[in-house]
Amino acid sequence: MAITKISKLLEVIVHPATDESPEPIVTVVMQDSWDDPDDELLPVTKKRTETRGRAYDPEVPDLKTPLDDWPQLAQDIAKKVWRY
Repeated sequence: MAITKISKLLEVIVHPATDESPEPIVTVVMQDSWDDPDDELLPVTKKRTETRGRAYDPEVPDLKTPLDDWPQLAQDIAKKVWRY
């Protein structure tokens, strides 16, 4: 049997803009689980956190923060927060 990986979105946190960060910051908390029914050492579960800010460069008007590796709900929230 093959190892399978399942990622679950646990939390999306929007940090408001501050003096240090003029744009809101988005943090995503995910839980990844790897399992193989034939391996007695599995499943293994790990929590991960990623924080991203909006990409901005006045000379590149269509510049956007890459979000393709986030779950769709997290992408939708970030796009609303950053007005993409």
